[in-house]
Amino acid sequence: VKTNNASTQPQRKFWIRHSRILRSSWRPAAIQYLLEMLQSSNISVDEAANALELPGGSQEAEALSQIEDPTKLRWKAAEISRSLQDASSRMGKVTPELEQVLDQYSALRRNFPASADHKILTDKELLQRPQEKTSPLSYGDVLLRSRYEVKKKPQVEWMIRQIEDVIQSHPGERPLQIVDIGGGKGYLANAIAQHFGSEIVNVRVIDISFGAIMMGKKRANRSSIDNIRFDKVDAATVDLAGSVDIVVSLHGCGVLTDVAIGHAISSGAAFVVCPCCFRSNPSLKVTAPFPVASAVASDQERNIQQKNQLLSASDWLNIDFGDHEKLKKLAEIQGDINLSSKAIHTICALRAQAAKTRVIPRLDDRNRLEINIKTFPISLSTRNFCIVGKLCRT
Repeated sequence: VKTNNASTQPQRKFWIRHSRILRSSWRPAAIQYLLEMLQSSNISVDEAANALELPGGSQEAEALSQIEDPTKLRWKAAEISRSLQDASSRMGKVTPELEQVLDQYSALRRNFPASADHKILTDKELLQRPQEKTSPLSYGDVLLRSRYEVKKKPQVEWMIRQIEDVIQSHPGERPLQIVDIGGGKGYLANAIAQHFGSEIVNVRVIDISFGAIMMGKKRANRSSIDNIRFDKVDAATVDLAGSVDIVVSLHGCGVLTDVAIGHAISSGAAFVVCPCCFRSNPSLKVTAPFPVASAVASDQERNIQQKNQLLSASDWLNIDFGDHEKLKKLAEIQGDINLSSKAIHTICALRAQAAKTRVIPRLDDRNRLEINIKTFPISLSTRNFCIVGKLCRT
């Protein structure tokens, strides 16, 4: 392009007449934006299929373009995000030493496999629930699209189903005493109390945050829930001996998950615990009984085991501190969900093993604790593992 000024060099200008997306970013927000472009016909079906690397090709892209529910679109974006992640999209350096730690515990992961339980109630199913007018598990007459409705509520619903299974198998007298560790805001605890009712459960919430406890109380009062109580207590030091049948925690931050399982094992209780934020609360101590050497214990051994000890997280898991730190670092890696999920699975397996080796033999040996690892849909959270200890009759 020539200019009128003779002393000025000619400038080159370019006009972009056509562009094509070759590959989408793995980030869910970018994928969702691309799906919205697909729905508005701003990109072609073929281009979307190629950019998202959809295994079903153009046919799958066409089906995605027909999704009207924005919640389902977000969930689908999260699922596609996982398929686009690999070592090339990884954020952070993974050394051979870190990968070696994962290989070191491959046998443990096989001993405690993670089973997928990916049923999510649809909006229609939630609306048709018989308790829809009163239960916090239902959407009611209006389908809100807040973060709670999209992410948290389906997780609460999933947790309720796991807890229901644990309650049904529990040999204890009703109402069962349930303790929610770190659930001060009351999302899960209020749902449990209202869903099962006072004849089946009494719920106690333990949280160190005064603000969270007050928020949970207000929610319970608004729903007139009377079989729940909220206590501002340090979960690491509280004494739960003889006062709990089931321990629950949804996204217990870091070592708080170990604290919850430790309390359950020390009290001979069942548990349903979902971990999160693996590098959080590193200084918390875990209340735990001494390891059990055999399935049969004498009265003297029982008395020793009942004197619980306070352990660091690494000692509770019986793992070298350095290896524990490496696993936690891998669990928080972004951009490679397959790698981080393997690390999370490893930590969950270590927790399951710690619980299994420290179960106190009961005077009534007809009861046994079944420990399993489950996962819920990754579209709800990348921290989608859950450790379930179910108390059963033999």
